Amino acid sequence: MKVAEIENLWKVNDEWWRGPEEEIARLYYVLRLESGQQITVYLDLIANSWFRQAG
Repeated sequence: MKVAEIENLWKVNDEWWRGPEEEIARLYYVLRLESGQQITVYLDLIANSWFRQAG
């Protein structure tokens, strides 16, 4: 699976008032793959882990 293009990206910071255990800090990417498929992935900035968003 190769990425052809980054179509969009944005950062989400939320729930920070709940403390470090519940804070959300993510960097989202909408990617267009070489096959033409579009997927959304995000980097959890707290856990430093990548995830593919379902849907």
